Amino acid sequence: MKVLVADDEKFSRLLVKETLECLNVELVFAEDGTSALEKLSSEKFHICILDNIMPGITGIELINKLEGEYLPEHIIMLTARVQKEDQLAAEACGVGHYVSKPYSPNKLYQLIQELMSINSSTT
Repeated sequence: MKVLVADDEKFSRLLVKETLECLNVELVFAEDGTSALEKLSSEKFHICILDNIMPGITGIELINKLEGEYLPEHIIMLTARVQKEDQLAAEACGVGHYVSKPYSPNKLYQLIQELMSINSSTT
């Protein structure tokens, strides 16, 4: 299973890596919205973990720019933006899970395990 992690903060990418590296997933990282868009447009991902506020293209703009075939099955918005309107905007464009920073690494781990289980039961 392939997971794209797009976050402009190096520490955030490292924390996600440390949290998920023991799972049987291939982690791919993007440092901004533009490089995330390039990766999503050229590779197939099952899960995408996006920060909303990134240089170039925000997480929500990124989702809106993608064609349906390039959208991962599961999108997680992992962001410090906790306002209700931000969450509603994310949900409106297809974000299935909205996780506020700071977050519990254990909860992210459990969420990814749940999504992997869903994915394996549908294939």
